[in-house]
Amino acid sequence: MKKRNFIAIIATVCFLSSTFPSSLSYANEGKEKIEDELQEIQGDKDKKQEDIKSIESNLDKQKKQLQETEQQIHDKQKEIDSQEEKLKKRQKQVEKYRKVLHGRLADIYKRGEMADLATLLEADSFSEFLSTYETILLVLDKDENLFEKERKQEEAIVKIKKKLEEEQTEYKKMQAEGKKSFEEYKDKLTKSKSELASIEKKENNIEADLQKIRIQEIKSGNFKFKGPMQKPANAPISSNYGWRTNPYPQMHAGIDYNGDTGDPIYAAAEGIVVRSEPASGYGYVVQIDHGEGIVSLYAHMWSWDVTVKKGEYVKKGQVIGKMGNNGQSTGSHLHFEVQKNNQRVNPAPYM
Repeated sequence: MKKRNFIAIIATVCFLSSTFPSSLSYANEGKEKIEDELQEIQGDKDKKQEDIKSIESNLDKQKKQLQETEQQIHDKQKEIDSQEEKLKKRQKQVEKYRKVLHGRLADIYKRGEMADLATLLEADSFSEFLSTYETILLVLDKDENLFEKERKQEEAIVKIKKKLEEEQTEYKKMQAEGKKSFEEYKDKLTKSKSELASIEKKENNIEADLQKIRIQEIKSGNFKFKGPMQKPANAPISSNYGWRTNPYPQMHAGIDYNGDTGDPIYAAAEGIVVRSEPASGYGYVVQIDHGEGIVSLYAHMWSWDVTVKKGEYVKKGQVIGKMGNNGQSTGSHLHFEVQKNNQRVNPAPYM
């Protein structure tokens, strides 16, 4: 009877296991869906950023074109003003010669033809008569020629001015069209930037959701290493991983970064702090579990400079402490190690 009950229980468990997926399976499916959504959003973001670059490029071109057109309108106006001054001077000259010619003609009219004839008859000889007659004709002809010359120059200036004004009108038309296009691009840019901000907000929300899932995974111990690692300090390397003879022959199981006391130390990758305590020759150390058996160690700090505690989740690049010379140390530096399944390994391939 007991044997039959036991078999029945086992069968039920197997049936339930095959019928209902585990909570982990549900979690993985949910995470994959969120990651797919994030990828789609990031694709939209990349496209929108490209659109913005294109709009900004066109806006810049339109701006330069408007500046050129503005200068052309200004230069054309200077030419028009110059021709206007010439026209005014020429009109004064025309008016002057017109008055002279009209005055001379009016004088002849007032004196009458007999007056001119009397002038001619006063001549002492025929040659003087002809000379006087020619002089009268030459004076009238000269006055008329001067007047006609000035009038033609006046007409030429009017034509030039008209042409310049027509060209300026075209430039102003181009300017109006360019301004309209410029404003349209500005509106497009404002709209696109607003859309990008909306996309980035969605991206941040999705990344926040993924981060929560990631933290839960890390805290549960079920997470993968997310590399590569970054430099844990903005300082030059003073000693690499491997055998060294200074200060004495030994295997150096990490990388030393030579810096000043108080320089920031950063988490090389995200993970959970599994150790934050004094460690004799290593001074005060912090160890971070990054998943898949990969752990990083940071040594020679002072306790008061450490900013994280055991069990705390840390992001990649987060400040976890400051450089010091605590423990077996000849000067201020960071000793950085990477362990794989509790074995110290060369950190370089993980960075």
